[in-house]
Amino acid sequence: MDKIEFKHTLNGKPHTLTTEAINRSDKNIYVQSLLVNRNPITIIPIKPK
Repeated sequence: MDKIEFKHTLNGKPHTLTTEAINRSDKNIYVQSLLVNRNPITIIPIKPK
């Protein structure tokens, strides 16, 4: 699976989030919306089990 980088601002600080980071993170990630190629997308956070 290709890594997709999402550049966004969280709490006023720039971040780069990858799909891999989202999939394997052991923390709750709450990202409401991101812009990818000028297209808004929504990521539903997945809570760790």
